Amino acid sequence: MPYGSGTCPVLRRRTLTALLAGSLFSPACLPTPPAATSAAVPATATATATAWLNLLHYRPNGNGHHRSDVPDGHFFVSATGRDDPQAELQASLDRLHGPPADARRFACAFPARTRWLEAQSGLTATPGSRDCPELARWKAEIGARGVTLLFASAYMGSPSSMFGHTLLRFDSDRPALLSYAVNFAARVPAEDSLSYPFKGLTGRYTGQFSVLPYYQKLREYQHLEQRAMWEYRLPLTAAQTETLVDHIWELKNVSFPYYFLDENCGSRMLDVLGVIEPYARLAHAPGPIVVPQDVFKAIVAEGAERGTVHLVSPRAELIAAADAGIAAPHAGHASRQIEIGAGRATRGRDHADAVSFTLAGGYHNLLDPADGYPPGAGIDFFRLGLRGARGSLRVESADLVDIQSLQTPAGDGWSPVWRAGLGLSRRHVPHSLVHDALSLQSHFGAGFGRQVGPVMIHGLLELRLAGTPHSATLGLGPRLGFAYQGRSGIALTGAASRQTFVDGGRTVDSMEIAAGLPLDRDHTLVGQLLQTRGDGFPAVRSLMLGLRRYF
Repeated sequence: MPYGSGTCPVLRRRTLTALLAGSLFSPACLPTPPAATSAAVPATATATATAWLNLLHYRPNGNGHHRSDVPDGHFFVSATGRDDPQAELQASLDRLHGPPADARRFACAFPARTRWLEAQSGLTATPGSRDCPELARWKAEIGARGVTLLFASAYMGSPSSMFGHTLLRFDSDRPALLSYAVNFAARVPAEDSLSYPFKGLTGRYTGQFSVLPYYQKLREYQHLEQRAMWEYRLPLTAAQTETLVDHIWELKNVSFPYYFLDENCGSRMLDVLGVIEPYARLAHAPGPIVVPQDVFKAIVAEGAERGTVHLVSPRAELIAAADAGIAAPHAGHASRQIEIGAGRATRGRDHADAVSFTLAGGYHNLLDPADGYPPGAGIDFFRLGLRGARGSLRVESADLVDIQSLQTPAGDGWSPVWRAGLGLSRRHVPHSLVHDALSLQSHFGAGFGRQVGPVMIHGLLELRLAGTPHSATLGLGPRLGFAYQGRSGIALTGAASRQTFVDGGRTVDSMEIAAGLPLDRDHTLVGQLLQTRGDGFPAVRSLMLGLRRYF
């Protein structure tokens, strides 16, 4: 099909996927309109308007400038549109009020953008520009009558699912299972399953939106991963719903940068909802970490009606908690933490009072109140621990990540469990290393656990690597532990381990007991007893009591 001086392929399949992915209205194929058709920008249609910036996915880029998150050139009409909202606005108006063929292609490629420009200018597009058969068929198939926010609970069996997952559903006259869901996910080749964490953290993937039947996602989450799916109906008008549907159409074939910690499903759902009120102010969520569960809380806080909870789990207490409304994901604590504590540290016969300060980027650990989070699951990112004693303050630990997956089914039988971590720590290792040095430490353990009443017990075989600029050592040994998370929010954990290191068979024994007592939704009292002894250094013990605040 000719488009100006070039040609573009057209997909004619009548499936929803084909219609969404089709290139019939690809902006890359739109010819630049003659300068003579240039229209003045109406005073009300400003390039700094929040709606315009959100429709093009612009975000501040310093010194009053903006840059769109979309790297694809076909998403813009102006050649400089990605970095110049004003140029893109002018080019869009030129196209919309230009020759009929150009106006039609623009309006059919960008219906939400077109509606906003018409509302702001008070002018309608060139007659005939709304004749969009492909778009009309797609919207008829969607049949959106409302929008439901969906949250799939965390699944510790996959790195990509540890934070949970946020998506939308376009509700129609059909049963909910036959309605269509809007999903954003990284494009990950099957062979990258092992390298996904590294590539996801470093932005080696791109992400795309997809529209698929809701029952497909529900089947995946329930039967394959045994995740709970929470539904909250958003209070949108018919016009807002249509705008959202139109914007999803605009995002066909559009690739976004994908970063596991911030530019993920949560942040992209905020950006999409940002084209309508009252969610415009939530777009482009700031912060080094964007947790999908926090996104869910922010959206629900703007108003939403709780709907069905689809839950397939052998954990009877989890189902009871869900029915009681105490385990809903929006009811959980905030993901960031700050903690101040005091206690006493002992090294051999030497004693000293100590104070501690901890700052954590998120998300949840086993001492935090369990409401709204998967039982037996803990994920800590960017936890910095400082300790002061005898007038000095030093870094005690700087954890990049610490993960525990101890969730086990109720009843008889053992299930696989695991834990892993990476960071800097003063945890003692044999004297082959510089004593009490801040060393790089990594650990990974795998084993089995089971549910015994309200207590989860586990046994692991754990591998630990520790190193300083001067030396390194590798240890291996067993770890036995338990975790209790009560209905009242009280948490109790304990573990004992022995590491045998390769440098002469030296051993290090560790024992730790910790407890968490929630005071309210934003504060928890925590206590920890830690003891370490081994070849080459005296026993080291510490008893700390702290107040943890979530924000």
